[in-house]
Amino acid sequence: MTICLPSIADADELAAMAARAWTETFAHMYSATDLAAHLQVWMPPARCAAEIANPAVWPIRLWRDDAGISGYIKLGPIDFPLPEDYGDASDSIELHHFYLLERAKGSGAADALMAWALDEARARGKARILLSVFVENHRAQRFYARHGFAEIGKNPYRVGDQIDDDRIWMAAL
Repeated sequence: MTICLPSIADADELAAMAARAWTETFAHMYSATDLAAHLQVWMPPARCAAEIANPAVWPIRLWRDDAGISGYIKLGPIDFPLPEDYGDASDSIELHHFYLLERAKGSGAADALMAWALDEARARGKARILLSVFVENHRAQRFYARHGFAEIGKNPYRVGDQIDDDRIWMAAL
């Protein structure tokens, strides 16, 4: 098991892994139509390829095990609305995606990928890292808290006709 830099050749496998991980965690919350539409917009191979091709904006790392890609993490510009009192966001970066398949959970992948993300954010001169997490995803929230994140605001997250109660969490670097 190892962390690696993705290549364009990984785009199809990465898109499939991301869609599977998201579905494993959240499919029970949405209609089949809304779920399919969401995955088509946010996790198609073409989008993955475009982001892999632009590591200056979208630094990404994969977690590979013997069966292939079983996790990934992606940083990038902040794209959710920040709390009014947040201040200047130029010193901040967003953790956009952090997905693991069930087989990678408990393997050390999550800690290794998070360590990479925190180091990468620091190397890019950022003072804060933010993410959005579903209010009922308690396992993820415990993990983020263990890595120094705390809730600072709300981020309504739309999937089809449904608006989820996501929360913005931040860690100072």
